[in-house]
Amino acid sequence: MLPENMPVQAMTTFRVVQPPRPATCAEYGCPRYLNGWLTVVPEGPKAEQARSLRGRYRFTETVVDGGLVEFRFEPGQECWAQHRMPWDGRERLFQRAGDHRGNPTGWIREFTRGDDWVDAFASNQIAVAERAERG
Repeated sequence: MLPENMPVQAMTTFRVVQPPRPATCAEYGCPRYLNGWLTVVPEGPKAEQARSLRGRYRFTETVVDGGLVEFRFEPGQECWAQHRMPWDGRERLFQRAGDHRGNPTGWIREFTRGDDWVDAFASNQIAVAERAERG
């Protein structure tokens, strides 16, 4: 049996990562894209910044009480959010020193082939099992 609370230096972590990718409003299903949106700003630099979008965006402008300006953007336009979707490419496969507590040596390896990652993981599991048997 392996001792509990082994030092972080004795650990190895294997990880499969599927990073997010940028997405358009349409593919994300953005409610602002589907329904349009409303932005209310005080008259001044922020309102001028919104007005500078004319030509790139379709919107109406209304002055409301309290020195505020309401900009109503039409549906079907990209909003300003940065949408992310699950990556539709190859997963990224990593092996690194340490565990959830950290990577004291900074060593990390990224695999280009899934079979190599599986082999390294299996070899590590065998080594852990053999160490556990020895005590």
